[in-house]
Amino acid sequence: AYRNTQLLDKCSPDGYLMGGPHYKMHNENPCTHHTFEHINALAYVLEHIDEKYLTNNKAKIPSDKAWKTKYYPEMDSFRYNNSKYIADITFYDQNMSYSGHASGGTLTFLYKKGVGPLIAGSVTEYKLTESTNMQVPLDRDSHQSLLPRIEIKKDGKLYSTSYFTKATYSKKSSNSLEIKTGLMDCDGNKLDNYVFELKYEISKEGISINLTNIDDNLVYKLPLINGNIQIEEGKLIQQKDIFFLTGGFIAKEYQIKPINGKIVIKIN
Repeated sequence: AYRNTQLLDKCSPDGYLMGGPHYKMHNENPCTHHTFEHINALAYVLEHIDEKYLTNNKAKIPSDKAWKTKYYPEMDSFRYNNSKYIADITFYDQNMSYSGHASGGTLTFLYKKGVGPLIAGSVTEYKLTESTNMQVPLDRDSHQSLLPRIEIKKDGKLYSTSYFTKATYSKKSSNSLEIKTGLMDCDGNKLDNYVFELKYEISKEGISINLTNIDDNLVYKLPLINGNIQIEEGKLIQQKDIFFLTGGFIAKEYQIKPINGKIVIKIN
């Protein structure tokens, strides 16, 4: 709770709680509703909880310790945690078309200890499901998802690996995971002709992403908040600065095309 409050403080540069660490840097406005909802909870704690419980006792939380890998069946997700990196890989199978929850064996989170988040994905698309109670991005051109993914548009619909709820994994170990994934739209409609093989390897030197069986006309999008990328196989066709309200990070989006159906990337 103490660490969470510190994070809220870091996201409140002018006394108003913003939706992420980079809102002010991107000249986005804070949301007063967001601010007062959290103030309400903090005020209750200060009023009703004995002060001895409100000090930082520097207690360890599970992610402080290296454990190699854990599987969370409630979210159908893996977390890899060594002494230097934390990585989350998500297979979430609940179709939530209004939210675009990540699935498909997507690398939803990558954290380097001592540096911070390198990848922090949230949803595939930002939809105004509560149009009178949600922010509109000031710069729509740069407003792009923070999820690593392959995506295409067909007949006016967006299909993405991060929507794919039928992904399977065949091999897992304490530092690697092999996956078969594909393309789906937010309503669960699958493109049958696309099956990709995806392998992650996590070490103390970073993470490698190996994609095979990809049509050479497709593009892998990799938004990187911090850190370095080495493209060992594949071709970088574009890189641009992006920002996403859900998560509130500025990132550099690398767009990479496969060569002979293959992409190999290392991030550290």
